[in-house]
Amino acid sequence: RGLARHVPAKWLGQAELRLSAQQRQLAEVAVAAKADPLTGLMNRRALDEELRQTIIEFQQKGRPATLLLLDVDHFKRFNDTYGHPAGDQALKFLADVLLAHARESDIVTRYGGEEFADIFRGAKAGSVRQRAENMRLAISQSPMLVEGHALRITASSGLTEIQTDDDAEQLLKRADE
Repeated sequence: RGLARHVPAKWLGQAELRLSAQQRQLAEVAVAAKADPLTGLMNRRALDEELRQTIIEFQQKGRPATLLLLDVDHFKRFNDTYGHPAGDQALKFLADVLLAHARESDIVTRYGGEEFADIFRGAKAGSVRQRAENMRLAISQSPMLVEGHALRITASSGLTEIQTDDDAEQLLKRADE
């Protein structure tokens, strides 16, 4: 308290500005750590956290959830044929399609490589099965322009509902199977 009397107000204001800027930078770094830089979706780290939270909500409150894993078919061959920039474009395209079909409560992530995950919070598998299939079909039926050529990608998917005693690893494994 005694020190504050001897510090000029302009120094306090400057210190507050620096502190505010540092807090913004830390918040940006925290967001970046959970984002996939290519697609802008949440990344695997964020998926793991969201799955843990979803499992806790199921165990404590009985709130259902369903997990969709989606994998681009023959992605290595696509990359080899059309090049890595086209492969990156395909991944961005797929992310856009998934987001276009997502509800606000859905958690859409890039699981890794050419794999994506969507957590349907508050929903049982039976109620989202058609939505998940519509997502998969939209990917295969929508052409993607690459250097003036209309290309199509296809995807395979797995859908599973959270079960009692599931952990994130079990849930991911079951959806992958």
